[in-house]
Amino acid sequence: MKKAVLLAALAAAGCGAVYTSPAVHETGAGLALGAASDLDVRVVPLTHAAVVEANMSPYAPPRLPDAFRPRPGAQAPALGPVDARMPELPAPQAAGAAGAEAAAEDLPALATQPAPPPGRPALRLPPAAPPEPYRIGVADVILLSADTSNATLDQVPGLIAAQTKRQGYIVQDDGAVAIPDVGRVRIAGLTLEEAEAAIFQALVEKRFDPSFSLEIAEFNSQRVSIGGAVREPRIAPITLKPLRLSEALQMAGGVNADGDYVVIRLFRDGEVYQIPFDRLYDRDGLNDVTLRDGDSVFVDLSYDVEQARAYFSEQLRRREAELREREFAFRQRQADIDEARFALTIAQFEAQKVQLRNQLAQLRLAAAQYEAARNADRRADEAAQRAAFRDRLELGAAPRGYAYLAGEARRPTRLPLPFEGRAHLADALFNGDGLSIQTADYGEIYVLRASSRPEEFGAVTAYHLNARNAANLVNAARFELRPNDIVFVAEQPITTWNRVLSQLTPTVFTQAAALATN
Repeated sequence: MKKAVLLAALAAAGCGAVYTSPAVHETGAGLALGAASDLDVRVVPLTHAAVVEANMSPYAPPRLPDAFRPRPGAQAPALGPVDARMPELPAPQAAGAAGAEAAAEDLPALATQPAPPPGRPALRLPPAAPPEPYRIGVADVILLSADTSNATLDQVPGLIAAQTKRQGYIVQDDGAVAIPDVGRVRIAGLTLEEAEAAIFQALVEKRFDPSFSLEIAEFNSQRVSIGGAVREPRIAPITLKPLRLSEALQMAGGVNADGDYVVIRLFRDGEVYQIPFDRLYDRDGLNDVTLRDGDSVFVDLSYDVEQARAYFSEQLRRREAELREREFAFRQRQADIDEARFALTIAQFEAQKVQLRNQLAQLRLAAAQYEAARNADRRADEAAQRAAFRDRLELGAAPRGYAYLAGEARRPTRLPLPFEGRAHLADALFNGDGLSIQTADYGEIYVLRASSRPEEFGAVTAYHLNARNAANLVNAARFELRPNDIVFVAEQPITTWNRVLSQLTPTVFTQAAALATN
């Protein structure tokens, strides 16, 4: 009777208590009921080659704020030892002192504009040319109109009569326009005033009334191309009003990139000129060059390194020349000062030397006090910044990457990845919350990493570390963790049975007791 009760209790316990042990299952493998997943899981043995491939995934550790970076101890500015040979001289009274003062005034000033850094484009403008009037060309459309208030249409040339209806006439490929009853008049290459004179002469020769007016209806002969990093590349016509470079860029919709990284290149007559965009409006618009027929404007996003290098070399040569001139002027000034200094008495010299030493000592003391106060303020500010950053980290307001430890760990936890460094699998396994020696299966250690590629959405790579051979732990020390990696450690088979029995035993005794009571 007791055996029947016990068997019934075990059967009831088996039906009502089921223990589920988590594990990593590769897609396509036979899965137990309830272990299916919509993720594409691929198990990869954690070999040396797999470590190298996994570590090649792009990752840049976050940087700490500048307040955490050590700064070299700032020191008071070195004023140098006392130069007894050049004391502060009194006001000169001789002609020699006046000459020294004049030499000091003639001392050339050092250049204050440094050469641009390598890779920055130099300003190279086309040669300046005086403005020229617009000259009529082939394909331009002109309009002629005449005062016919006191005449009939039979008394007016055919073209002029037609022009009262505002019909345009194209300058043909031979540079002439055909005027009915007058003939062909060549006006290509002429200004508007010169074209009026030519048509006037043709009308007079044909005995027509030369009262008329001439205007250009369409400008088609002179054009400029604008391309590159502009919103609307186009061909811009040149009209009676000179076309400026800035106006051409506006006609093309403007520059569609950051102006700090844009250089405008102008191709003219086989030469290439360039203007950095941020210098286009310097010098009161002098860099805004006037465009000519056939010019090509290209807005480029990359700098001409060779041009910048040439500019830099030129600036170095100019700097060397300025330094040589300054050295010459300094030597001349030194000679004048020496001549004036030797005119002083020994007593004046010693008194001024002592005075200079006292002044230098006071300056050094003041500079040291100022630098100490500034360093103290900076250290206090940096300490406040570090404390604020730590508070943000503690509250989760500062961005930081994390990996996760799951499975048979002493305490499943979230592992913060270090700033400006890299964490490894061994760090996760052997820290205070790492593997549980009693329950962890060293042969079933996995790092689960989801693919970051959009085309591989849902793909998961499970790097399998078999640490039953302790030599394989070398790969754990080399395997770099990435944000959102999950380190999973499976349980020992005996642990599974132990947990099944520990959960099953109370149920068995409870149901057995219930059956016995009944």
